[in-house]
Amino acid sequence: MEHGQIINPHLMFTGVFIPNWLLLRSEISSSSKFVYAMLCWCANKKTGAAFPSQETIATALGISERTVRYALVELVKNELLTQQQVGKRVTNRYFFLWHRWMNGENEVTGNFCRPPKVTGKPASSDRQNDVRNKRKVAGPILQKENKILKGAGAGGIEPPPARRPEPTSHGSEAIQVGQLGSIALMLEGKIPWPEEVLNRNSSK
Repeated sequence: MEHGQIINPHLMFTGVFIPNWLLLRSEISSSSKFVYAMLCWCANKKTGAAFPSQETIATALGISERTVRYALVELVKNELLTQQQVGKRVTNRYFFLWHRWMNGENEVTGNFCRPPKVTGKPASSDRQNDVRNKRKVAGPILQKENKILKGAGAGGIEPPPARRPEPTSHGSEAIQVGQLGSIALMLEGKIPWPEEVLNRNSSK
């Protein structure tokens, strides 16, 4: 194993760890979490009590003794620890208390450290969605066009033929189906109908 080589830290180290049930508790400050983890590491195997000095904790964690005191007060206030004063020149003894948070409430699961799932759709689905969107946009336009053409037939004027007729002697052409704007203007009387259409209807 060389310096700078990539390693897998899973179950590789022993040391001070913050319990999962405490890690995500917003009620507890980060410094208090580290102090709690340090006290757990220092706990006696038989009695479960921890009695490191505040100076020892501060040096190990790289924080001030004042921060350690504030952390201890916070842990005692949240009923995670209870302390026993032995004497003036003897370090306090800290005993750990069972807390309802330890029942698994808000415990970090294995999914917490996993990368998020990719929810993107394949390219084929994107193309299908584009086609559906185009149909949604074109649908109302086609319906409006059909209504106008039906109204023109009901009013006595035959709708223009679907195919493109040959040019007349005057050089004009009949209206193609699909020229929505021109048909609407003709129905409103803003522009005249072509002579071919008027002649065709008058002959009937």
